[in-house]
Amino acid sequence: MEDITESVYASGIIKSENQYEVFSTVNGIARRWLAREGDIVNDGQAILEVSGEAARLQAESALIAAQNAARKTNSERIAELQTNIDEAKLRMDQCEVDLRRQRNLWAQQIGSRNQLEQRNSPGRAPAILMKPLLYVTRSCKGT
Repeated sequence: MEDITESVYASGIIKSENQYEVFSTVNGIARRWLAREGDIVNDGQAILEVSGEAARLQAESALIAAQNAARKTNSERIAELQTNIDEAKLRMDQCEVDLRRQRNLWAQQIGSRNQLEQRNSPGRAPAILMKPLLYVTRSCKGT
């Protein structure tokens, strides 16, 4: 024996050679222990049952958030499509007015037969109107 002339201070954790830390791969609440202190366990053996309630609630919350986002997107899309329909109706009304005017002019022998035929052509009004309506139809199918 002899006197201590030097001392060292340190902090640390002492662990036994066969001690391991175990972590769950999922979040949740410990529901039931399947192994007790001192039990021998094998690799891959479950030692704890974890309640998945938190994960289920998170998934449910994410689904609700996604549905709300889809509703908002769809309502914006529907409003846009309604605007396109309203514009198409206005164009159709304008075509009808133009046709009536041209018929009145033709009745007064003003204008050419070609102008009347262009206004009265079955392909004219649909060509003007179909572009937005096709857009509306495609957009509706895409949502």
